[in-house]
Amino acid sequence: MDVSILLSVKTTPRICGWTMQSCPSCASITAVAVDELVHTVSVNFIPIVRSVAGYQCRCDLCDRVLVEGRPENEVPANEWEPSRGLPRLAQVMGMPAPDDSPDSDVVIQSLLSSVSERSSLNSLDISFGLTTGCILGALVGVAFGYFVLPDQFWGMDLLGRVFLGMFSGLFIGGLLGGTIDALIRRRSLPFQKLKSAIEDYSLDADKILAAASEYPRRVRAAALRACNVTRFGSSLQ
Repeated sequence: MDVSILLSVKTTPRICGWTMQSCPSCASITAVAVDELVHTVSVNFIPIVRSVAGYQCRCDLCDRVLVEGRPENEVPANEWEPSRGLPRLAQVMGMPAPDDSPDSDVVIQSLLSSVSERSSLNSLDISFGLTTGCILGALVGVAFGYFVLPDQFWGMDLLGRVFLGMFSGLFIGGLLGGTIDALIRRRSLPFQKLKSAIEDYSLDADKILAAASEYPRRVRAAALRACNVTRFGSSLQ
């Protein structure tokens, strides 16, 4: 009997440190996340091997990758967080604090354009929803093929009905899981990023809301939610 396996490789960034660099998109010196690029090899959706394949430096405000590799000067991830402010990061790194305050209009435009790009359908990572949907769909499909499909359905024996149910469940479950995951992420990703930028980097919520009028509906809705939450509290989330 032939046994088929599904082999997949996924690369996920994971913050391992912080540094300060100039971001061309934000036109300012800002906090930069140092990411480990973790390769995960999975067999039939089960992670088997994880390894660090490289590093990258990413602007924490707009999430754009600035350079591949690790910087010469960085601090461990647990020694600073954005809510503690850039002066504290500079102090921890033994660097002078930035003299010039960033142009908030440029930063906000960079932030909003990045959020718009990252929440587009082509950019979303829906592997979690796809994987979960496939697994649940396959389980439901096996049960459906075993208990529900009538005997000799399309001339199939019991094993054939079980496999038909499993593969049908894989397809339907993956489609539904990926769709639901995409819808959730298109709504949550812009909101979480804008909310963090307002709270951690003291960006003007009203300016963000006004500038978001030029962007897609999902970005406008996220800006409105983030603005309201920062004004009136977490009960609006």
